[in-house]
Amino acid sequence: MAGTAITTISAPPGVDVDSDGFIGGLTAGYNWQRGQIVFGVEGDVSYANIHGSALEVPFVPPCGNEGCTADVDWYGTGRVRVGYAFENFLPYLTGGFAVGKVKGTADLGACGFTPTCGYDETRWGWAAGAGLEWALNQQLSFKAEYMGTPEFNTPSSVPSTDNIDFDTVRVGINYHF
Repeated sequence: MAGTAITTISAPPGVDVDSDGFIGGLTAGYNWQRGQIVFGVEGDVSYANIHGSALEVPFVPPCGNEGCTADVDWYGTGRVRVGYAFENFLPYLTGGFAVGKVKGTADLGACGFTPTCGYDETRWGWAAGAGLEWALNQQLSFKAEYMGTPEFNTPSSVPSTDNIDFDTVRVGINYHF
């Protein structure tokens, strides 16, 4: 499964950080079909090279005179999905938990009286999305999926109520055992 981050990461406090990057990883899961309704569970883990930064007007909070950064090094999700099978096509909805390694910094203004503050932590959150899977045959299918937000809470070391969130569009090839 590969994808591209397509929107923003929020940095402390309330600054939208333009981001871009690449993700690539593996997905495993299991499906049950009852009539045309398909239920499934999926787990995935992805390497992420997503980086964003913002530069604010000098000495104006929240980023002070240098800026804020936010990065995602890797993330994974555990999700359920439900879909409706139309012959070889399966449109579906999916949702569950997310976990990922997030890093960020903020300069004077977001950090109180210290020059900079930051975090480098594994954080938990949630993920939700929708997709379409097309079966080529009994063993091989192709998948396109929009995953809105693995949303990770900002760590307590940063005085902010914002979250790190991003949207992805992923495509993949599935092998069915």
